[in-house]
Amino acid sequence: MIQVTTKPDLNRAISATSGIKIVNVWAFWCDGCLYMFSLMPYLNASLDNGDRIVYIDWDQNKKLAKELCVYGVPSLLVYQGKDEVARYSGTTDVRALQNWIHHEKNREAPANTLQAVS
Repeated sequence: MIQVTTKPDLNRAISATSGIKIVNVWAFWCDGCLYMFSLMPYLNASLDNGDRIVYIDWDQNKKLAKELCVYGVPSLLVYQGKDEVARYSGTTDVRALQNWIHHEKNREAPANTLQAVS
């Protein structure tokens, strides 16, 4: 688990490999965050080498969350290289999450098409 607390830490984490990076912004008090957090091992198992999940604790890192324009949790930000290519706020199931990440890895134009599960 890679947890970051500052913008330089995040930049190092997303620059360390050439794969896709998923930044999970979450909080302990947030039921949706805990649900999404529980899906991360399943998502991690389906990622390629070089892909990684990075965690930001909302409560301990509100300044960083604000710098990233994250104003609600749970939020997922997807980076390819140093560029943010997609983001999603809310909950979903693991299959939809895996499909979304696969789509983001293989797309050429912005899409941001993950559907929320009610």
